[in-house]
Amino acid sequence: MRNLRLLTSALLASGLMLAACGSDDDTTASSDNGSESASGINVSGEFGEKPTLEVPDGEPAGELEVTTVTEGDGREIGADDYVLAHYLGQAWDERNPDDLDPQALAGLDDEQAEAESVPYVFDNSYDRGSAAGFSLNRVIAGWKDGLTGQKVGSRVLLSIPPESGYGGQEGHDLADDTLIFVVDVVDSIAPDAAATGEAVDGLSDDLPEVEGGETGAPTLNFEGASEPQESDSTVILRGDGDEILDSVIVQMLEAPYPDGEGAQSTWELGTPEEVTIDMLATLPGWDDVADGLTVGSRILTRISAEDAAMPGVEDEEPEGTALVLIVDVLGTY
Repeated sequence: MRNLRLLTSALLASGLMLAACGSDDDTTASSDNGSESASGINVSGEFGEKPTLEVPDGEPAGELEVTTVTEGDGREIGADDYVLAHYLGQAWDERNPDDLDPQALAGLDDEQAEAESVPYVFDNSYDRGSAAGFSLNRVIAGWKDGLTGQKVGSRVLLSIPPESGYGGQEGHDLADDTLIFVVDVVDSIAPDAAATGEAVDGLSDDLPEVEGGETGAPTLNFEGASEPQESDSTVILRGDGDEILDSVIVQMLEAPYPDGEGAQSTWELGTPEEVTIDMLATLPGWDDVADGLTVGSRILTRISAEDAAMPGVEDEEPEGTALVLIVDVLGTY
């Protein structure tokens, strides 16, 4: 079976992308009492700004605690959604500054650096200046359980016991720690989402006909569509969302000429994928569609048999097979 050429996109290189661990029997203690959790963790700062945490003395609750600090008014997050968010992660227990790496030390002032123990902020997206993207099926259990059912635009406080965090990963620096996360949910994309833009008029008659709704993979009709002699790209739906940035969340479908038999897609995999703008720029004809490309758009790329040829790849015919690649742009950050 062919591999979708653009489905090998690199996922976010972050501890959040480690496989979910722990038991499905985790209990969740929820609270709606403003900026303080049931166990007394206090959060200060506005949505989208780097928060500050005050952690009480004593031991954590030992179970997953979820506190909606501020509630957004966006769509409700599904259990299998792809989520864009800012976040800060801090261990419940403080650490000796001598045991911290340079990145963690960079967030301390001079007085803290000389103390015997200090808060251990092990990761945050705010200092990087960009939100992070991840599937809830590719994160620790505490994230999946804690964010499911929240709304886009919410600030959520999570207190995650080891068994719902990194406790199952031997040798992990945080394997024994209760983890505290503040998560600002920027966007959420359903696993079956599709492009929702307006159809572009005046398309070439040589293009395969593409049909589909706001969810699920589109269908292609190759009747009357001749195989391309040269590769190109065309925007067939124009979205009304933001212009794309460095990272783009997409759904993709690849289908071979002459009839699309054996088509493959990310919809089959059950989650959108993240690609970089540089990866999209490798599409034939990218320069013809890149200017002003927006979220909600659908691109149809035709790849000639010559360009599709992959010499030396097992089971791939040397002359290659002409292909159609559909790219639905669903989010960006």
